[in-house]
This record gives sequence, structure tokens and C-alpha cells, in this order.
Amino acid sequence: MTYLKRVGIGLLFGGIAGLLCYLGSLLLGIPVDLLRALFIFVNRILIGFVIGISGLSRIKWYIHGILIGLIVGLPFFLFDIIMKVELLVIIGIPVINCLFGLMIEFFTTKIFKAPLKESK
Repeated sequence: MTYLKRVGIGLLFGGIAGLLCYLGSLLLGIPVDLLRALFIFVNRILIGFVIGISGLSRIKWYIHGILIGLIVGLPFFLFDIIMKVELLVIIGIPVINCLFGLMIEFFTTKIFKAPLKESK
């Protein structure tokens, strides 16, 4: 049951992270069309899902969150490079992905007490 709880919390906070990221980009004046908004939202939910199902229990929870955020967010970073988005956004993407991964992992592991499970 803890495993299902972990995945659910990861998905929930991935969705919250997607919403925060979308609203943050609007507040910063970064133009976001419908496709890009959907991409932001799906990417953050995917980060939450991967955090929820990950079996990398031998590393600290905070490193786990940062690592998953960075790895899963990599296509988002590469997409922005291909689309020639402004440099400040391209530099900020890996940082924000790590922060959202850390946030999702923090809420999942520490606040809602659904720690990483040992893989067998």
C-alpha cells in the first residue's frame, strides 16, 4: 500500500509542479502556447511518476529527487534548445527541473511518509 501511496503522491505533486511552472512562466512574461503548457504539465507529472516508481533506494532522498528531475526533464531542456528559446530560459530549465524533482521527493518522502522502497 505504501508503494501505491508513493506513486499517487508523486503524481499529485507532479501536477502541482506543472501548474506552478506554468503560472510562473506567465508571471515572468514568458509566452506559453497551449502545446507548450501541455508539455510543461505532462513533463512535471512524469517527474512525479518516475519518482513514485523509482527503486533507487540506496541514495539519499534529496539526491534522488534532484537526479530524477534532471534526467526526466532532459527532453524539456533539449526541446528548448531546438526551438531556440531565449538563453535565460534554457539555463533555467535544468535548475527548475532539479528543484521540482526535489520538491516532489520532499513531499512524497518526508511530509507524506512514503519513503523509497528497497528494490529486490
